[in-house]
Amino acid sequence: MKIVTGVTGNISSGKSKLCEFFKELGGVWIDADKIGHRIIENNKEKIKEIFGDYLTRKEIAQIIFSDIKKKIRYEKWIHREIGKEIKRIVEEGDEGYYFIEGALIFEAGADRIMDYVVYVKADDNILIQRSRQKGYNKKLIERILKSQKKLKDKEKRADFVITNNGTIEDLKKKAEEIFQMIKNKKPSFVCDSTCIRECRWLRLLGFDSIHARFIKEITGAIYEEKRFLLTRKKSGYLYPEWKIFRVPEGPFKLRIKRIIEYFNLKDKISLFSRCSECNSEIEEIEKEKVKDRVPYYTFKTQEKFYICKNCKKIYWKGSHYFYFDKHIREIIQ
Repeated sequence: MKIVTGVTGNISSGKSKLCEFFKELGGVWIDADKIGHRIIENNKEKIKEIFGDYLTRKEIAQIIFSDIKKKIRYEKWIHREIGKEIKRIVEEGDEGYYFIEGALIFEAGADRIMDYVVYVKADDNILIQRSRQKGYNKKLIERILKSQKKLKDKEKRADFVITNNGTIEDLKKKAEEIFQMIKNKKPSFVCDSTCIRECRWLRLLGFDSIHARFIKEITGAIYEEKRFLLTRKKSGYLYPEWKIFRVPEGPFKLRIKRIIEYFNLKDKISLFSRCSECNSEIEEIEKEKVKDRVPYYTFKTQEKFYICKNCKKIYWKGSHYFYFDKHIREIIQ
């Protein structure tokens, strides 16, 4: 399984240091800025086409923050090229946790292909002070900050927000906390028409899993709801490969076993915590409240009952529960 997390924030907010800590914890650090440098160096003719002459990175920064037309043209091109290279690196890489550092992740629309986004912020006076120490002049820093703040809902769109006004040790502790949360978070799924049965079983295992018939529904589930696509089709989808798991052919139990292994689900299973019909969570309900909704024998022999929060279907741990539990234990052994 590959989990891709974007790390963004204003100039000198601490993105690189945070990614350095993620790398120490076992993540893969991809610096979009460095990729952009290589692209600029390898595409001198394109730079001349945009700016009239070949410019260094700092010279480009001076121009694009004062010439909006060149800024739009340059960023449209560079974002596309950086996106292609990041996609290639992740798709060709090993399974694991990828952290992509980039100041303009939201502006470039790159958050759509990421599972999570971390937004790093700091007070303006601290950002200016850190930037001055890196050799930036104050006027350029202020123009960069003004440009980076035009998109005002970054904090709301981010999955994690870090305020980095403190020490390096504080930032390291926050990195450790976020890394653990990402590792422990349950993945969610969208299943196409070839994996309807897998969809139902995943719900019974306690995982958020929906079924989608149409491309538009699948696209929304992947890019907006951050779901992984399960399919038995060998080809036909143009989504990022790390967002697709092509379930191998074979007996059904073997297919479920492969899904559990690939997404590391073994320790995250929570049997019958979701409704198998509508995918909503279920919760315990007082026994007397289901007296007229379940068979008389069931009411007399069962002590605990559960209800779906959405469709109100009633559940209890009868023979179906133990049958399913037995099969799951056999599968994950």
